[in-house]
Amino acid sequence: MITRIKKHYISLVGLILFWLFVILSETPFHSVGEHSIGTFISNIILLLIIGSSFFVVLLCDGSLSKNYLCIALLLGIYFVFLRPFSSSIDESYHFMRSFELSTGKLFPNSLGICVPEGYQQYAKEEFWNAANVLDEPLWLEPVTAYEFFPRVRSASYLFFQYIPGAIGIGIARLLRLPLIGIVLMGRLFFYLYYVVVCFLAMKKTDTLKSLVFLVSLSGGIALMYGLIQPDLVLVSTCLLFISICLHYCFDDVKGNRISNIDLLLLGASSLVLSSIKYCGYAPIILLCLFIPKHKYENRKSAISIVLFCFSAVLVLQVFALIRYRGSLGELPQGVSMTEQIKYMARHPVNAMRVIGGDMVGTSFERILRQRETSRTAIDAIANGYALFPVIGAILAKDRPELASIQNPNRFLMVSLILACFMQLTICISLYVDWTVVGSNHISGVHPRYTLPFLILCLIPFSFLRIKNSVGKWEEFLSICSVICLLNTLVSLF
Repeated sequence: MITRIKKHYISLVGLILFWLFVILSETPFHSVGEHSIGTFISNIILLLIIGSSFFVVLLCDGSLSKNYLCIALLLGIYFVFLRPFSSSIDESYHFMRSFELSTGKLFPNSLGICVPEGYQQYAKEEFWNAANVLDEPLWLEPVTAYEFFPRVRSASYLFFQYIPGAIGIGIARLLRLPLIGIVLMGRLFFYLYYVVVCFLAMKKTDTLKSLVFLVSLSGGIALMYGLIQPDLVLVSTCLLFISICLHYCFDDVKGNRISNIDLLLLGASSLVLSSIKYCGYAPIILLCLFIPKHKYENRKSAISIVLFCFSAVLVLQVFALIRYRGSLGELPQGVSMTEQIKYMARHPVNAMRVIGGDMVGTSFERILRQRETSRTAIDAIANGYALFPVIGAILAKDRPELASIQNPNRFLMVSLILACFMQLTICISLYVDWTVVGSNHISGVHPRYTLPFLILCLIPFSFLRIKNSVGKWEEFLSICSVICLLNTLVSLF
């Protein structure tokens, strides 16, 4: 232990300064006497977080995969229990979909969804947290009855993304846990899926492993830690698909066949990333075409499996849209997909100006400046870390060797074109189905929608030949990520 402390003394000093600044400037600790036992437990959790942070720093070394697992499981797991419900505007809806799937229904009832009684009170935005949950008996009582929510369904989200949450909720129901146990199990399984798949993505590639690490812990993704949120499934699965493609494109792979496990993972990943937002992220599957055909004799099998899975999802998506027309439920006043399309046909120039202006004018902020959250302990840290993935890409030590790429310019161009196309698809879809007819701005575009293809925007930066002389670079990336994750975590108290 003494040896590890000496080895990481600079990182430990930085962590001590962070905690001192947080506690002295605006203490997250609560007075035990002024509230309840929930407040006391909240303070205990904070002490555990402080202790865990030093333990994680001592564990960090030159292995990004191991460091990620330590950070995610020993620090990120606290988000599951500390995030107020529902701190995301969509978490209540995604809980309902996951709960419905746990009952065995792949598609929601055409009239609505049944959830545990009392859920409507429970689902008030940011109503409960670690300090007050023990003061509300409703959340701790066994679930004995159900209530009905009408028209809560969406054909733009198929059931694939809800499987992790449905498994957790199903286990909670089998164990007859109270309502809070059901919700927390849904959150836990979404988060564990994310962690496991991101860890697998890092293990699958040596080239640009650091970019997979940085995206997995980026400020934008921290917004979704601990939530019932299918975007966690989408982002991690996209990273896995991309990392496998990077592995076979750039790594020195033994043998001349793509492994059967990777064939299975490519197919399963294409199922997931094609099944959300009207197949808006499906262009990512085109990356498998860059696997060198002269090096891998079963490259055609990989492409065939991916295309088959995409086609199956496309058929399922069309079925869902026909079967559940108008399935977005309560739309904002003045929003009509049919009328918006008619408006675009009558005013094509203005429609293109709005869509193009929104995409170009906000792309940098949405794609390359992934900020943690508006609620941080030290705002300056969040602002500085917002561009950290870009800096990490520019200084990447595991960048691909140009000699290993047949046509590097083509690879760079395709990465950027795919990212721009997906961003354009997002803008068009939200302009059509979530924006007031004739509006001069697009509503509903969130930076988290860019996270699945964020790594494609970072890869071109890694091709810059800038020498990185920083010693223990992997440890440096890990410690910076630890402090920034803590910066968001502490703000939940």
